[in-house]
Amino acid sequence: MGIVPISLGTQSNPGRYPAAGNGRLINCFMEPAGDEAKAPSPVWGCAGLLSYLTVTADGGVRCLFAVDDSLIAVVGRLVYRIVAGGAATRIGGIATTGPVYAALNRRYPNYQVALVSDGLYYIYEGGVLTAISDPALPSPTSVDFLDGYFFFSERRGRITRSELDSGGTFDGLAYATAESNPDILLRVIAHERMMIAFGSKSTEFFAADASVDPFAYSRSTAIEVGCGAAGSVARTQQTILWIADDKTVRRLNGYQGVKISTYPVDRFITSIADLTQVSAFTYTLGGNTFYVLNAPEGTWEYNLQTGLWHERQSYGLARWRVSCTVEFDGKIICGDYASPTLYQMSSTAYTEGSSPLVMELRTPPVHGFPYYTITGAVFIDVVPGVGLAETYNSVSSTVNGTPTGLLMAVTGSITTITNTLTNAPDSTPSLVLDYSDDGGINFKPPRLLPLGRAGQTQTRLKALRLGRSKSQGRTYRLRVSAAVVRGIISMSADITKLQP
Repeated sequence: MGIVPISLGTQSNPGRYPAAGNGRLINCFMEPAGDEAKAPSPVWGCAGLLSYLTVTADGGVRCLFAVDDSLIAVVGRLVYRIVAGGAATRIGGIATTGPVYAALNRRYPNYQVALVSDGLYYIYEGGVLTAISDPALPSPTSVDFLDGYFFFSERRGRITRSELDSGGTFDGLAYATAESNPDILLRVIAHERMMIAFGSKSTEFFAADASVDPFAYSRSTAIEVGCGAAGSVARTQQTILWIADDKTVRRLNGYQGVKISTYPVDRFITSIADLTQVSAFTYTLGGNTFYVLNAPEGTWEYNLQTGLWHERQSYGLARWRVSCTVEFDGKIICGDYASPTLYQMSSTAYTEGSSPLVMELRTPPVHGFPYYTITGAVFIDVVPGVGLAETYNSVSSTVNGTPTGLLMAVTGSITTITNTLTNAPDSTPSLVLDYSDDGGINFKPPRLLPLGRAGQTQTRLKALRLGRSKSQGRTYRLRVSAAVVRGIISMSADITKLQP
């Protein structure tokens, strides 16, 4: 076969069973480079997190909402007002633990922010948080804003509207019912000039209609595609994305919910034990807009520019630690799902606070089916000259090819790797290369390939004598945890076919 290219993959796409392939992109994504580039499909590391602020609270960040020069943060059961620069003031509390939905009206000069969680409703106005109780608003489950009104959902199908620019005032008759299907109403969300009501089995669209008194909106159409997880609904780029009732991810196109999830994403959703624990949010960075689907079982991220999925995973966790994001103070501010910590997302950050951010790429199967193969060498083209002087290198340790979750010192040789956390300077960062001949179930001992010292401008990674693989093929795994630029441009191997 000679020198053959090895595909880096374009998205996470593990097969139904490992033998079918186990290609994955974890904390990295493919960004098309075009015909003018050295390689058409390089893979880049995802953005890291810089520490921004930690407040005093018992629990993680549940909601972030920007209002002019302030940021409203629901952390545990407490609510904080944060100003540019990071000064935080406690303004009250919310007596719930479930999802929090927020919306802003146009009341001026004191805007009103509506906060809804687990049937309770609060208004933030002029620095004060007030609990609102009104018989005309029974147990709201979500809220959004359209045309000067707050709209609220209620599980039995009722959609209640506030008075104009007055989130604490209600007309007892200003409501409608989502009734195209006798299902549970999970969520309301505004889109363009429509208010969309997501039920468990159907979705209804309401438009302004002055002839309907006093609600002033009427149902324009309904579709028989429901919502499987209220927390999965997110709005971005003139569309809505959500988990449908058939446990696929849909993207709104007109009045149609077009499936965008791949089969691995569908299998991930099916594996989620409790869909009420699902949350979703979106953010835009470096020209890419991402839809993030979070659950205790893991995190998948969809790139709206490429239509491709990859995975996110924080060190020592099954999922990404980020629970929500918001643009504020010229930054993308992120909340930690488990602690009262806020971060700033940055494409030039290569850790998550004080924790490593491990980039992992698993290639699609490399095979010569039906022939056995011998691999004499593997070559990896990476971004060179990435060494830093004052940070530290930490990579996942392996014992018999199985990750242990510990950190290990890198001293330049695979035979000297130990399960001890020591300070190994990132001035000599390394890429960890190992491979599996059984679809990613077991991996051979890793090899450390230096990425290049500080100031080095040419680096080609090479691993020799990788042995024989059977006709089923081989999966290569590349990992980088050093706090340096991560970019894999291409990969190739010197492969010889043998008789089957």
